[in-house]
Amino acid sequence: MNHYSILLTITTLLCFFSCKSEKSNTKTKLGYQIINNQFYFKGKLIPTGCFAQLMTELNGDNIQATIYLGRNSYRGCLTANLTDTSNRVNIGYTINQHLANDTYKITLTEKIEGSLITSKDKIIVQFVKKEYILSDGNVKSVLSIDKKGDW
Repeated sequence: MNHYSILLTITTLLCFFSCKSEKSNTKTKLGYQIINNQFYFKGKLIPTGCFAQLMTELNGDNIQATIYLGRNSYRGCLTANLTDTSNRVNIGYTINQHLANDTYKITLTEKIEGSLITSKDKIIVQFVKKEYILSDGNVKSVLSIDKKGDW
């Protein structure tokens, strides 16, 4: 066995063990799950537009930090009329790595017109339960996605 074959075998094994959770369909403690490298909540695919709202814009705007998935006082991203307020439709994402505490490295890829062809944004997201205070003073726990940074 040459050095290339050994390196390829080690790389394959590392990917198998590190990517295993991204391919599983077991529920997490927060209730979301990963099926075929895509995030689901309550049996429904979390729309790519929910993650797209966390992208840094081509002009450098980086202003969105949290997306409510579930219902707070009104609709969350899962049931919103527009899951992506910028109306971008050519966006996909890849789960690259599962970190600790419901945190993931993901890559968002947008197909755009013009000479750039595609734009990629590598972000770190974390699934969290956030308290939302309703107008009547009651507090509701809402599953949310926080943008934690870039990688």
